[in-house]
Amino acid sequence: MSAGLPLFVLVGLMLSAAFALRTRWEMQIDLDPQPDHRLAGFEAIKAMVVAALLFGLLGPLVGHLIVFGFTAVARTGRHLLDPTAHLFLAMFAYLLGGVPALATGALAGALRPWLGGWRGVLLMGVLAFAVTWLLWAGWTLRSPAPGISTLSRLQSLLAPAAVLGVPAGLLCGWLYQWRSGRDD
Repeated sequence: MSAGLPLFVLVGLMLSAAFALRTRWEMQIDLDPQPDHRLAGFEAIKAMVVAALLFGLLGPLVGHLIVFGFTAVARTGRHLLDPTAHLFLAMFAYLLGGVPALATGALAGALRPWLGGWRGVLLMGVLAFAVTWLLWAGWTLRSPAPGISTLSRLQSLLAPAAVLGVPAGLLCGWLYQWRSGRDD
């Protein structure tokens, strides 16, 4: 069994628990004495899908711009207008950041009733960091690396997950809160 598999399972359990919590909350606010479980589940899934799409489309783009900014500064701006560099980085941004962004968005959608205001935006940044780190750590631990301890492999992912996950989570969280506030 892969050493990273429990981390993937943990993210799945987080999503399942958030969905169950949101469904239960939707059933409790229903004034009908016989709440419709299907409607509550539909509302929870709708919120999770909308948030996952927002985070999944914008989160990797924010990470792409951060990485491109770092590489442009490191290379003294020579490749700022090179479309091939943008395409190459965008491909890896969506490849490596798409799944964490979708999972973070689904969690944000499920936890939407409890994530109001600026504290919710900050919590979405923390959630983005945690989910990004957990998924990247799970992927990293899939293959053995002789001579490198597991702890050092996990620690090496903290900075990239923080630099890429937190700004994307904060921006997407702010946009999601703004969009949610306009819907209600």
